Amino acid sequence: KIVLIDCGTDLSSDVMSGIRHVVDQLLIITTTKPDEATVAQGGLRTIRGAQMGWLADRAITLVVDKDDPKSLESARLGERANESRAQRREREKALRDKHKRDAEAIRSYFADQTSQLFHIPYDPVVGVEATLDIDNLSSETRVAYMEVAAALVTQLAEQSRMRDARR
Repeated sequence: KIVLIDCGTDLSSDVMSGIRHVVDQLLIITTTKPDEATVAQGGLRTIRGAQMGWLADRAITLVVDKDDPKSLESARLGERANESRAQRREREKALRDKHKRDAEAIRSYFADQTSQLFHIPYDPVVGVEATLDIDNLSSETRVAYMEVAAALVTQLAEQSRMRDARR
């Protein structure tokens, strides 16, 4: 029996504190945006602080890239008066480099704190549709989500075998 609960960001609520004690597997979903990753990091600290480090240790983390690499610079920069093309290119490169550094730091943190980390590449369909149809995803994104599903099923199967062995 699999029960999925989307706890959002409030892991300290009374409801969540009760649920945390019957959870077999934690799936953490965050993004490459530092402010959003900070919230997920806080949730992980809450789990560890509740004497449930074992749950955090075997958690699976998905880091979803929400920034379209093709429009990363244009969406944030805009035109600046009296800016040369060379200056604009330099500014765009600095923004792309910062995004790469931020994303790598986020992935590194969760790779150190949880059992498995999966990078979910940018896909314009994610975040647009209320119900996500896997057939509408790019093949790269679809494969990434299938790899996550396989890892989740593998961990749940291992936990089931361990429970059966204790009986």
